[in-house]
Amino acid sequence: MNKKIKRKLKKYMIPLFEVICKTAKSVSALAYRGLFYFEWFIDNPENFDHEIDLYYQWDKTCVPFWLERGIYSVQALKMFERPTVVELCCGDGFNAKHFYSASAVKVFACDFDEKIIETARKVVCRGIKGLRRHHADTGE
Repeated sequence: MNKKIKRKLKKYMIPLFEVICKTAKSVSALAYRGLFYFEWFIDNPENFDHEIDLYYQWDKTCVPFWLERGIYSVQALKMFERPTVVELCCGDGFNAKHFYSASAVKVFACDFDEKIIETARKVVCRGIKGLRRHHADTGE
């Protein structure tokens, strides 16, 4: 590609995509803010949707508490050659997908709520190698 075309692309396309990204981020934050309020102020759900943290609360608060569990666990997994993780009370599988599956050979994500395990299978954790979701009650 010649320099003239590169300059024009840089001049027009990068600002265009920056505006698109900023708009998408704002719309996403607004949608997750609405989801948060409807879920938690109308009827408290059994599990927490971590996408709310990711797309709405992180920008608003910059509090990293929701990331610490996953980040510290990944650091701990580095001590083992071929780690296997059992995550109890996994909810929608956010931590299993975004943290444990990249470092562990196998991840067993368990939760007592059959509905949320089904959601994890279909939506959150689809196609991740070595990740298994199970319906299980830790009290049994």
